[in-house]
Amino acid sequence: DTISAARPGARRETLETYTTRLKQLEEIANSFKGVDKTFAIQAGREIRVMVVPEQVNDSEMVLLARDISKKVKNAKHQRAKLGLHIGAQPSYGYKKDPDTPGHLIVDPDAAEVIRTIYSLALQGLGNVAIAAELTKRHIVTPSYYKFQQGDIRFSHYPSVKNGDPYTWSHGTIYQILNNPVYTGTLISLKTETTDCKTKRRICVPADQQIITENAHVAIVTQEQFEAVKLARADHVCLANLRRENIFRGKLFCECCGHPLVISRKQLKERTADIYLCMYHYTHRDVCPRTHRVYHCSGPAEIAN
Repeated sequence: DTISAARPGARRETLETYTTRLKQLEEIANSFKGVDKTFAIQAGREIRVMVVPEQVNDSEMVLLARDISKKVKNAKHQRAKLGLHIGAQPSYGYKKDPDTPGHLIVDPDAAEVIRTIYSLALQGLGNVAIAAELTKRHIVTPSYYKFQQGDIRFSHYPSVKNGDPYTWSHGTIYQILNNPVYTGTLISLKTETTDCKTKRRICVPADQQIITENAHVAIVTQEQFEAVKLARADHVCLANLRRENIFRGKLFCECCGHPLVISRKQLKERTADIYLCMYHYTHRDVCPRTHRVYHCSGPAEIAN
């Protein structure tokens, strides 16, 4: 997405904000020499540019596309530095302020669920246990909730397609408990597009991301967030404690150097202990590859 990939109605964006944003994109492209007309299409994800043939040849068109992409990206960076939300979709628990573009406001119903999740985490429950508790209480999942609010982008999610609005996943709980947005901190530019042609996105190092504190109203306090983080750092899976880790202190990730964590995986014909680098799933910019070691009854089988 360039500035935002929202569509009017589909992502709760007002028609006035939507048309203004597309007009801004077209104005950026029209500011370049040799550009005749521009059309922002696909809700702003693409800009079609018509040039004057006498002023721009085929080789110069490639440079023009790159320059337009850079200028749009710079505009996005400036908005992020001002502490404005530049993403297409706000985190669960928040919604876009209809009166102030780029500002997030608390969604009361979803915020109450966020507080419940943090409360359960402070009681010592892990991701799986919290997901099971929310499912038991028949609390709708974030994707189904957003679909109920009119966001049709979530219509292809399993909870919506399968008509199962109450089954929470432990991955969703993990993301919520590790997202500082709920303390009022806004982190922008976590990923960026390196090539305007391929549109391939890469992770931006943490020290290059734009962090704005007190950008919006917090749902949980900083003390609660840190307490959950500390409690989860000491959390140990009881199922793993019942299995002897014979490779403790001996297996390390080739990319990041962190120790591999024991888990259990059900294969087609047998159950095997598997050693994973969990750092990969939270810091893919540092540890880009999944390193696994499967251990059955015989020698370890290494899978990169």
